[in-house]
Amino acid sequence: MTSLREQARALRRAGLSLQEISERLHHRVPRSTLQGWVRDIPLTPDQQARLRQRIREGGRKGRLRAQMLREERKRQEQEDLRRKAKELIQDAPEQVIALLIALGLYLGEGAKARDSFCLGNSDPRIICLWQECLRRSFEIDQDRWAAQLMLSDGWMRRL
Repeated sequence: MTSLREQARALRRAGLSLQEISERLHHRVPRSTLQGWVRDIPLTPDQQARLRQRIREGGRKGRLRAQMLREERKRQEQEDLRRKAKELIQDAPEQVIALLIALGLYLGEGAKARDSFCLGNSDPRIICLWQECLRRSFEIDQDRWAAQLMLSDGWMRRL
């Protein structure tokens, strides 16, 4: 029967990575030990290319997994915030809720100039929501509403 060391060296000569060797040996040998056992075995250019490809593929998989984890964490945080918000406002009058929404939108998207009170956003639903919240919170003369549409093709030039 061949020893684990001899098996590991044979697998390395076949071009396997330390991780692959460890898996084949059912993780019975620490990777640091494996590295010492196979350090002197030269790899062919094809074997080196294969291992580089495995590293690139592993990096790609890791990035995808990290992105999925970030998205899941963000989704969970948003869900928690929605739940907390519902608890906070469940007994609040509609006018107060509308005022809080309008205030939040203004703080995040509003222009803070002395002589104007405006909000800019590329999503028309946000602008409509803000207007509706202002209507519910204040008595506003509809004749004083003004809207300005600003379009830019600057982002197209970057493509």
